[in-house]
Amino acid sequence: MGTRAAAFTAKIHNLQHYNGRIKHNLLPLPSGDDVANTLKYFSQTLLSVLKDVPSISFDMLRSPEKDAIRTSLFPSLDYKTLHNALVELVDAVPLVQHGAHALGYTILHTLACLVPFLEHELMDTLPYLVASTMTIFPCSLHKDIIDMLCNHLLPFTFRADPKENNESYASMSTVAVLMLVFQYTDCTAFHCQVLECLMSLKNDIVKDLLCVIAHGTAKARCHAVELLFQYLPTLNPALLDRKGIGNKLNGWLLDSLCTLTCLVLFPTFSPSSVSPSLMPQGSGHTGWKPRSCQREGCSNISSNEAVKMCFEHSVAIASGEHPPPLYMCEECAKEVERIHGSENLVDVLLPMDKVSATCEVPDCKATDKSAVATCFSIECAKRNNHRPIRYCAECVVTYHNEERGTNHMLHTTIPSPWSMDPETQSYMVEAVIRS
Repeated sequence: MGTRAAAFTAKIHNLQHYNGRIKHNLLPLPSGDDVANTLKYFSQTLLSVLKDVPSISFDMLRSPEKDAIRTSLFPSLDYKTLHNALVELVDAVPLVQHGAHALGYTILHTLACLVPFLEHELMDTLPYLVASTMTIFPCSLHKDIIDMLCNHLLPFTFRADPKENNESYASMSTVAVLMLVFQYTDCTAFHCQVLECLMSLKNDIVKDLLCVIAHGTAKARCHAVELLFQYLPTLNPALLDRKGIGNKLNGWLLDSLCTLTCLVLFPTFSPSSVSPSLMPQGSGHTGWKPRSCQREGCSNISSNEAVKMCFEHSVAIASGEHPPPLYMCEECAKEVERIHGSENLVDVLLPMDKVSATCEVPDCKATDKSAVATCFSIECAKRNNHRPIRYCAECVVTYHNEERGTNHMLHTTIPSPWSMDPETQSYMVEAVIRS
């Protein structure tokens, strides 16, 4: 073990040496491929360590209280110094003359492998770090960055109890993550993927979107307004099932903010009472593609959408040396369950294929089936083929009451500004003023 620890530390020194040469332009300059090859040592070493320890459950990985138990499972290697070296190396990516894509990708992969070894003090800072790489990594890595955020970071840096998220760094940096994603990519599928991931983890995402609208750049504000009206269509029923102008038009942004202005100035204002011709005409829902099954040898060709994540280390590492969790389809999950049991399998959401105007509960008996809320919790999503489900007012009460659904991620429309907490109210007012 001492030999491995010494080799691990020596490789970190090599990494720091490479970083220094790149940043100070010292010849001979290492290429991105040279540094990437060194990083592969760390990813392979970390995965080999995981093979030798018991599988880490989802609850253990996302709980700061269990950090000591989790980290005690691993041999004593300098994981924190490796983390710091990777953080410093991020800034070197745009400086390399060759191999920037390979270097950026390998940094992301190594960070994904490192996640289980970090305490939450460091783990919770990774979403912002990875989102910030969109500013300097090649555009060809944007999809990898978004996948890293949604598959390997955000689900583990938010607490199981929403009340505990208020003090976490990951939760407090949500607005910054959204601003970076909205500013540096115009891909609406990426926007939807990140937002839906966050909507499954925190129930005050409207507050974050309002903050982006209030304090973000013009481009970020435009995307935030579009998503606000897209995922909360009761703000403007005219937007449902419409395909309108592109999201780059400032006129659409201003028109949309006019609706927010009415909400601030007139507490009894109802967007549905406004003529559709006077309402902002946004774009239709542009969903993201679901994850495909990552299990090596998956034979489910026709329907291999990933609906489970597997924390069984041996399964993940055997499938192309993926860092856990491994995302897999229903058929592969059943095979893994037969061999390893179900304790390390967790359900995941599929993307929303539409934002329905009516209740999606199959046996809804309500008189008024107009959808007023969306639930992103898996217990409810199972009623809608693993997709977030839209509820009418009656079904909201049926499935979210004192007996069940108390911790569900239920998103309703924006309340009256006069009933908001002071911080959210200030974002709302600032959004209107900036319009």
